[in-house]
Amino acid sequence: MPTPSSTAAPKVIGRSPSIDTSFLTRIKYQLEAYTVAMAGSAAKTSATCDRSTLVVAQGATVHCTVDYSGLRVPWTVTIKGSSSDLLVPYDAVPSTGILSRAGVLRAFYVSQAQNGTDLRCGDLPEKTLVPLNQRTQYRCQYVSKPSADKYMKLPAQRITLAVISKQTGPDFELPYDVH
Repeated sequence: MPTPSSTAAPKVIGRSPSIDTSFLTRIKYQLEAYTVAMAGSAAKTSATCDRSTLVVAQGATVHCTVDYSGLRVPWTVTIKGSSSDLLVPYDAVPSTGILSRAGVLRAFYVSQAQNGTDLRCGDLPEKTLVPLNQRTQYRCQYVSKPSADKYMKLPAQRITLAVISKQTGPDFELPYDVH
């Protein structure tokens, strides 16, 4: 696996909204940023919501959808309270996960390069929707470093990890439950 061109976290393509734009416009931009982070790579995004304004009151909800290069990620935003005109706490929860090949490769390199060599991932789609917080059928592997422990020497071995879409970005776990 080649070293990614950048290991920096991806950002939304385009300008961020100014502080004097509507609260809902700022929410839509933030949902685009969350979607880009979840996919792990920048892409053209846009967001729409089921209403044009949002009353900032505890418990108010709005349903929005972020288009990530043709894939649609639905989000539910719930206002948790109101601190001021500028700082409004809210929860944003996606109903699906999203992965991108570039994002998975970048995240795998960042998280596993120090653990071994010969990093590789199986056939990954350019981008795809997947269940959130669940192991997918996609796998990545690396060859572990041999153990240098004086009591137990272990040879290098190939480690296979399942790819998971988390709200914070691609992640990796063993593909089976260990009991």
